[in-house]
Amino acid sequence: MFKFCKTQLWECSRTLSDVAMGRKPAETVIRNARLVNVCTHEILDNTDVAISCGRIALVGDAAHCIGESTKVIDAEGQLIAPGFLDGHIHIESSMMTPIEYAKAVIPHGTVGIYYDPHEVCNVLGLKGVDLMAEEAEKTPLKAMLTTPSCVPAVPGFEDSGAEITAADIASEMKHDYTVGLGEMMNFPGIIGADPQVLEKIVAAQAHFRGADAQHHRRNVESRQNHHRSLFHPGDGLRPQCIHCKRRALLP
Repeated sequence: MFKFCKTQLWECSRTLSDVAMGRKPAETVIRNARLVNVCTHEILDNTDVAISCGRIALVGDAAHCIGESTKVIDAEGQLIAPGFLDGHIHIESSMMTPIEYAKAVIPHGTVGIYYDPHEVCNVLGLKGVDLMAEEAEKTPLKAMLTTPSCVPAVPGFEDSGAEITAADIASEMKHDYTVGLGEMMNFPGIIGADPQVLEKIVAAQAHFRGADAQHHRRNVESRQNHHRSLFHPGDGLRPQCIHCKRRALLP
C-alpha cells in the first residue's frame, strides 16, 4: 500500500500545516494556474498550489509558502485540475488489457484506479491476478489492486477455474501494489458470521492493520441486520458508495 504514497499522512501532517501557515517553505509551488473546481463547476483564475512531502499543502495564494529552496513553476494561466480516482473497477469488464485501458482513460482525467480483477481470477486464479498487476505496472496509471475475495462468486452453483481462500488473500496482501480486499459480495456470509468469510476479511486487515474491504450490500430486511452488515466484523468494511457520489456531482 505504501508504494502509492511518497510520505504517509501521519508522518507529514505537521509539515503540511507548517507549510500552509508559512512557517516552513514548500518544496514546490505552482503559480498563476487556472483551477478547475470540479465541485462548483467553476474555473478559478490566479490559483497557486503549494506542495511538500509529495502532498498538497495549500491551494490558493501561496506567496507566503515560497522560500529560498522552493521550486517555483509558473503555470502561465494553464488549467490545473484534480485527477479522478476510480473507487471500483474491473478492468477486464472493459474487454481491454491494463495497458489499453490506461490509454483510454488517462487522457480523460483518470489518474488512478482501485481495481478488482475477480473475473480474471475466476478463470485463472491468483496467476491471472498477478498477470494483470504486472501489466498494470507498465502504465503511468496508479493501479491499486484490491484482491478478489469471492471466487467462485456463487459457490456450488457455477464452474470456476479457481477458489480463493483466506491463505491466498494473506499471500496476495504482501505485494506492494495491493491496497485492500476486493468486493465482498457474500453479504449473507457477513450477516451470518460465516467463518470462511470472516477469515478472508481478517487476513486482509491483519496485514494492513485495518485495511478497507469493499463489499456489496442489498437492502436487508431489518434494522439489526442493516447495522450488522455495515459494521461486523470491523470498521474496515465499507459499502461501495462511489457511484452515488459520482451521480450527486452531475448537473
